[in-house]
Amino acid sequence: MNFGTRKLRELVASENAFTGPLPDLEQWPEIQDLDLRDNQMTGPLPATITLDKLRTLVLSRNPIGGSLPTLN
Repeated sequence: MNFGTRKLRELVASENAFTGPLPDLEQWPEIQDLDLRDNQMTGPLPATITLDKLRTLVLSRNPIGGSLPTLN
């Protein structure tokens, strides 16, 4: 998934049948709200998903695994 902008602050891409691993958030250093619910995203949560910058993180209804992010 490449949306091509480093200034992206909000991404709502729910119910799109996206597949594959969750995106690496380093490509979006300004992201604050991320909603990827109801897709087919797989794999563990990337280490770049931290809760220090995110206000909203919605990943429900994806077959993902791994640990939940922690506050830094």
